[in-house]
Amino acid sequence: MGKRGGALWRRVTYQLPPPHQQQPQPQQPGMSAHSASSIPASTSLEGRVTVTDAAGASVSAALPLWDYLRTQLQLLSLDFSAQEARQLPHNFWGGFTGFLGYELKTGCGGAAAHAAATPDAALFFADQLLAVDHGAGDVFCLALHDASAPGTQVAADAWLGDTAQLISRLAAGSAGGAGAPQQPAANGAAPPPPAGACAQRCASPGCQGSGRAGAGTRGAPWRLHHSRQQYLAAIAACQAALHAGESYELCLTTALSRPAPDCTTFPWTFYRHLRAVNPAPYSAWLRFAAPGGSSGDQLAPGPLTVCCSSPERFLRADRCVGAEDLAGAARRRVSCACRREGWPIA
Repeated sequence: MGKRGGALWRRVTYQLPPPHQQQPQPQQPGMSAHSASSIPASTSLEGRVTVTDAAGASVSAALPLWDYLRTQLQLLSLDFSAQEARQLPHNFWGGFTGFLGYELKTGCGGAAAHAAATPDAALFFADQLLAVDHGAGDVFCLALHDASAPGTQVAADAWLGDTAQLISRLAAGSAGGAGAPQQPAANGAAPPPPAGACAQRCASPGCQGSGRAGAGTRGAPWRLHHSRQQYLAAIAACQAALHAGESYELCLTTALSRPAPDCTTFPWTFYRHLRAVNPAPYSAWLRFAAPGGSSGDQLAPGPLTVCCSSPERFLRADRCVGAEDLAGAARRRVSCACRREGWPIA
């Protein structure tokens, strides 16, 4: 778990232009490889990377997301104690976390691109986080700091001490009541109004912390993104591809949607319900709001929220590279060489 953190925290969003506009663009004045966000100059451009720090200051440049991330992984390396690392039951000690959209295929040889209203990728650089071992009942506090800036270590140590005290008080039952948990603040922004005030504003039972996602939308019909005729035509196309030898297995899906309540707490209520009915091992709650709740954020009019509940992991890279998926695939593990120290933060 994490939120807007310390000096190293940042939020990265990437937006591709519409497909017909994807062409090189001039770099924004003032941007250089030595800027605070380390966005390098580039002439092979696809979209726009925007980096926002914990104070709310943003810098933007037109370049592929892969170029930005490659530069960051070259600049940032994790110096850690191997003895202390062995005491942790996990190997995520901070770094980038978020999502990469399908349209990033345009930077990997893909040709078909589609314009999206939401960012094509959004990431946080987490430098202050909590890791919960649900089996053992342990909570670990982790913080990163810039080794070249002593002040950041002081701030990180202070956060660790304050957070550990808060967790101890929560465990002892001296902090907080017995009511339903509130929605977490977005990147450190002000928390949403209490459940009662929210219910008065949008009159949605699904926003009252009951854990019943969508209770306020029972009257709204579900909308299929494909009609029966369109879906049958897609089945026929898949069968033709199978007979032609284009593939041995195809997974054809469609989507359903319905309006959600006009309430800021609904996504959090929905995610709690999702975790209750499907506690998948690779779940995620990501709320990409502006630091401090800035109304001028590029994600306006409302924050982008991702509720993920996945039973499979696409790829893991440590000392080995492995994939754990469900589509009838056998386990695969590929050995690779990694330096014991100075690993990139990813």
